[in-house]
Amino acid sequence: DIYTSQSTPGREFLLSFTLVNRGDKAAQNIKLTLDGGNNILPLNSPSVRYLEPLAGGESRTLSLALGLNRADTTVYPLTLTLEYSDRSGQKFTAEQTLGLSSADIGATGSTPRVIISKYTLTPEQVFGGSLVTLALEIENTNLKPVHNVKISLGVVRLENERGDTVFSPVNSSNSFYLDYIPGKNVVTKEIDLFVDPNAGARTYIVPVTIEYEDDSGNPLTVEEMVTIPVTQESRMEVITVDIPPQAFAGQPVPIGAEFVNVGKVALDNFMVALEGDFPKENASYYVGRLEPGMSDYFQGLAFPAGDGILEGRIVFSYIDGSNQEVRREEPFSIPVMAMMEDPAMVDGEFPPDMNGPGTGMGTGLSTGQSLLLLALMAVGAFIYKRRLNAREKEKELFYE
Repeated sequence: DIYTSQSTPGREFLLSFTLVNRGDKAAQNIKLTLDGGNNILPLNSPSVRYLEPLAGGESRTLSLALGLNRADTTVYPLTLTLEYSDRSGQKFTAEQTLGLSSADIGATGSTPRVIISKYTLTPEQVFGGSLVTLALEIENTNLKPVHNVKISLGVVRLENERGDTVFSPVNSSNSFYLDYIPGKNVVTKEIDLFVDPNAGARTYIVPVTIEYEDDSGNPLTVEEMVTIPVTQESRMEVITVDIPPQAFAGQPVPIGAEFVNVGKVALDNFMVALEGDFPKENASYYVGRLEPGMSDYFQGLAFPAGDGILEGRIVFSYIDGSNQEVRREEPFSIPVMAMMEDPAMVDGEFPPDMNGPGTGMGTGLSTGQSLLLLALMAVGAFIYKRRLNAREKEKELFYE
């Protein structure tokens, strides 16, 4: 627990903090060292102090009178180092650096300072092609007022031939003015920005220049910056899922899908998997990075154990532009028929004359084998037709 209370504003202040022994053994030979560099110096005491032992579970509050040697910055670092030992002689060290602001200790100095103490984005997630409201909290940290304040946003350009700007002010310029900011006051200003649709997905640094005058009319300038993370829409489309109209028990069933990245950012760790309660082969396909405009195709094999309905799903998973994991499922169901036993078979084998004249086949294939061949040919023709239709659909996605 650390807090400050002002004594002589801008020069002397009181720092109070609490030491807590969170262990169950007493801390002995406690040595406290203060290091404020050239900015903060202890008053009426050395920078190194030795403290009484502190029993386990106990706490002690200390108050130190400190003086400010200079008042020309907004943050004053102060490092507290605590060294101690237990009864066995084992030594320990703990260190903490405090960033004391000028507002905490009343260090106003002679020159007014105007800073951006806080800024917010609405909405917090900024997409390319959208509007975002940037709210700036402009603080005068000094007791003295400032006049004729001008705040200007720097121009951030796209890396293209035209040099378009990433953020464009809406119904205003990139600068605004304030006549007057009283001492120790904060003024909030908002500006609406349009984000270029082609802006890459990353964090942009926007420079902010603050120009103002003190009571004597002396011009002063402060350079600040704000960061605006831009996200592009991630969009993956499944062009088609290729499944046959029916299947036979015990025979391989091809399950395929064509997909495309129609968003503006790459999709990382892209993987396609075939899932379901059935034996399968080539059940996963790792794409890795699917770039914008890139399409690909997945095909696995399912082996239905018996007749009925074969149910499963094709699962697409990837990391989108917001570094979030996305999972998308495409379910499917295929009617499965039992393989019919060829009536010409005798004890599971074909008679010798089945491959000769009079079989009606003339190909050396049994009736069952011919049916299977015809079914596989039909599946192949079906998938080929679906792939042609998928290509046409892919073109439509990009021309929308």
